Amino acid sequence: MKAMILAAGFGNRLKPLTNDLPKPLFPVLNRPILEHTLQFLRSHRIQEVAINLHHKPEKIINYFGDGKNFKMDLHYSREENILGTAGGIKKLQDFFKDDSFAVINSDILTDVDLNDVLKFHKEKKSKLTLVVRKTFNTDQYGSIQLDDNGRIVNFLGHSIINSKCVTQVMFTGIQIVEPDIFSRIPENKFCGTTEDIFPGMVNDGLPVYGYLHQGYWADIGTRETYIQAHVDVLDSKLILRTPSPRNPEGYLAVQPVQLERM
Repeated sequence: MKAMILAAGFGNRLKPLTNDLPKPLFPVLNRPILEHTLQFLRSHRIQEVAINLHHKPEKIINYFGDGKNFKMDLHYSREENILGTAGGIKKLQDFFKDDSFAVINSDILTDVDLNDVLKFHKEKKSKLTLVVRKTFNTDQYGSIQLDDNGRIVNFLGHSIINSKCVTQVMFTGIQIVEPDIFSRIPENKFCGTTEDIFPGMVNDGLPVYGYLHQGYWADIGTRETYIQAHVDVLDSKLILRTPSPRNPEGYLAVQPVQLERM
């Protein structure tokens, strides 16, 4: 399976910090969050990844290059005019072709098991599976409702049925998508997934499901959540795995310690 990382945004909630440094390069424990995202995908055996770019694209390209240093095969989709989440996906239609693919925001940290998400997606014969989590902050993230089978029956006010047996959740920015979605997205126009595409899919009665993640998830889109993510990692609420040399020069290892090749 291939994947796309959404990295074209301006990082408005983190301004003025993002005026010079694009948000995907913000460090978490001295490594860009985008590097952690790539490692997360690689841990699920996803090696071919497309990244859409608009704000300060050269800085991201200069850091990651073609991805070989990170054992990845990276493809960049530069947007002269920002296209939105759906527009960015549409621009990569030829890259994904006719296979299921994953899309993930560039500003999140999580321990969700993508293999389990894909299995759920296939079992439900879903056209779109959103990784969701329970939340009480509907003002910030909006309201999504699942039925007892995990199907999304209400998406930000767009509902296909009236059901009392629902669970209120929020979208985490991680999704598995079928290529059918391309026919719903206009070319070369600004278009958002949550604003323009997902509501229509729910309204039309397509099988759209939510995979309920009960583990760790963080959005570093604000200064407060960015700082909190560091605290969480230091508190071992999330274990970040990044490639490191087998015998790191200049480090003193005091027993007991074990070094493993990634």
